[in-house]
Amino acid sequence: MAFNKGLQLNDGNTIVRDTIYLGGADKAFFQTQWVSVDGVNQRKSEGSVVFTIRPDKSEGDSDTLIELVKGQNLVLGMEYNAAGDQYRLLVQSKTDYGTTPLVTNVARGEFVAAEAETTFGVSYSDSGVISINQSGVGTQVLSIPTYTAAQETLVLHEEATPATSDRADLVIDDGRGNILHLLGGAPTAASTGKTVDAAITAYGNLTTEQKAGFVLEDGATVAGGQATELHISRTDGAGFVVTAGDNESEVGSAV
Repeated sequence: MAFNKGLQLNDGNTIVRDTIYLGGADKAFFQTQWVSVDGVNQRKSEGSVVFTIRPDKSEGDSDTLIELVKGQNLVLGMEYNAAGDQYRLLVQSKTDYGTTPLVTNVARGEFVAAEAETTFGVSYSDSGVISINQSGVGTQVLSIPTYTAAQETLVLHEEATPATSDRADLVIDDGRGNILHLLGGAPTAASTGKTVDAAITAYGNLTTEQKAGFVLEDGATVAGGQATELHISRTDGAGFVVTAGDNESEVGSAV
């Protein structure tokens, strides 16, 4: 892991410092991966990230907790000291973040000056071992409770009985270069579940490469599912975003 490279979250303007917001990009961080462990494929949360920030002093509120990046499995945040002139990095599992954001079961780095540009290197594993390298401090080996690598699943529903002119056009993107563009055919009849059936038929006609690691299932074949549901996931469990393509039709129903 090169310690002099990484995502730059600092602003070089010394007069007015801007905030860089990574809106819409949270899914692409700390993604679940398909990893071979002793010859057995497993969904794991592990890896490393390097980034540089200079957040400036806290204005008025001491001990402020701030979310920096919220990923699929982990959340990075920061905490100011009482004076507001120093901060430290926080690492928390997404599971614990959902209960007590940046408070419970958090790995904490060392305090550094808020107005100094600092580079951090974070290595993580779902075993709970967290290593934090930060310029001017060195390496800390910390721990959080073990957590299970997330497996993202999205369910799309038919809104109403479809018309035979309806068509599903879906663009599915995991934010890491894997994109599936699914253009379903027209429903074979104006009855419930037929838009889903057409989407599944189109998916079945794709090559493995075109499927790009995405798994689409008819809700009728999934335990507890319904024929009007389209279930979407990835083999590796990673998160993704679904948007409507240009040919999405909603005359009778939409998926």
